[in-house]
Amino acid sequence: MRWLADLGVRSRLALVTALTSAIALLLAGVVMIAYDRYASQARKTEEISAQAGVLAASVAASLEFNDARAAHDYLTPLQANPEIMAAGVYAPNGSLFASYSRPGVRLPPPSAEPQVQRFEGNELVVFRPVRQGQREVGTLYLRATTETLAASTGRFGGIILLVMIGSLLITLPVVRRLHTVIVNPAYARILIEASLDP
Repeated sequence: MRWLADLGVRSRLALVTALTSAIALLLAGVVMIAYDRYASQARKTEEISAQAGVLAASVAASLEFNDARAAHDYLTPLQANPEIMAAGVYAPNGSLFASYSRPGVRLPPPSAEPQVQRFEGNELVVFRPVRQGQREVGTLYLRATTETLAASTGRFGGIILLVMIGSLLITLPVVRRLHTVIVNPAYARILIEASLDP
């Protein structure tokens, strides 16, 4: 800390201002990342839940008529959505009736679970009942991938770094100007008072 004591008033003022700005921006960045994570998970849950609702309505007739091929045909177009990792349709007894999964991705669970929406790491798992009128005729399963924390942190990290550099480029000249405005008159007053003292 010896080097800090050796710095002049102007340099110390600039350093304190720069550190204060950097800490404030880092805290704001952490809040932004946390909020974005929460908002993106809520948005993804809503989106996948809506897709599950549409798909559940589509496969209801397949379950009613015990047509596993038709149910599979409804699941196959999910390959157009790269976020959907796996999907499954379950019979009323909870056994797997039809399934879809991307290459290299594990198959849907062998049996259905009660209606649920949960995150498992960076994946959203949805179990939704399939109804025909008022009757429950089966269960639909969807598993979708979401953006990783590392990816969202990296995205915001770059933005925060640019904002920090920009704020320092603006702040340091302002600090220098304030130093001149505040310190020079005070220094002049001290000199005048010293010269007037007998």
